[in-house]
Formats: sequence, structure tokens, C-alpha cells
Amino acid sequence: MRAVNAGDIEGIVAMTGPEAEYELIGGFADIVGQTVLRGPDGVRRFYTDWFATFTTTHVEPRTFLQAGDQLLVLSDVEVTAEGSDAPVKLEIGQIYSFKDGAINRVASYYDPQEALEAAGLSEQNEEPAGAERGT
Repeated sequence: MRAVNAGDIEGIVAMTGPEAEYELIGGFADIVGQTVLRGPDGVRRFYTDWFATFTTTHVEPRTFLQAGDQLLVLSDVEVTAEGSDAPVKLEIGQIYSFKDGAINRVASYYDPQEALEAAGLSEQNEEPAGAERGT
């Protein structure tokens, strides 16, 4: 999330694999006008449009959950739209898949509950970021 918070588009792209897919589920698709972006160029285009739309972006992960071979991250996001002084706060959920040490797929949900359900989890599985699971 550091690269996103810093507005480092090339840093974000560097973390993705050559066949990466970024799927936008919910309101995010309106920013770029499509729901699935493919490859580094698609990811670059999304974040270029994102940072043109929002003058500030801060993502604070609050929960990390393993869902099989995927990682679910629930985050608080605060953005300020171009031409506005009022920040907007929202909660999102993202499901990450990895291949060869890089991000291979991200499903980004505008509604974190939908992300939990898609990952086969529930709110009962939520733990604060950095929390360790008991045995």
C-alpha cells in the first residue's frame, strides 16, 4: 500500500506480473469505464486515471486474512476528488492472488462484505491488521 499512498504508479506496476488482471467490482469501474484491466499497461492506466481523479489517496489496511491460496485485505481508504476540499472515506476489500512472486490478480470490491463472501469468509474471520491468530 506504500506505493499507492505515495502515488508511485511505476512502483505499483513493478509488483504485478506480466499477465496480471485487476478486476473492479462495484463503483470503482466507473473511474476507468471497464471492469477488468489486464497486464502492466492496464494497471498503469487504472492508477493514472485514479490519481488524475483523486488529488489525495490514503489506504490503511486493517485486516489481512488468508483465503486458501489468496490474501484478502480489508482497508480504510480516504480520497479527495479533484476540485474538492472534502475527503471521502470508504471501506474496501481486495482479494490478491500471486504467481512467481508477483501479484497475478486483484479483485477490488467497493463493498468489503462482498469481498468477504467472495473469499468464502465472514465478518467473524476479521482481525485487526497485524494481529496473530491463536492456536
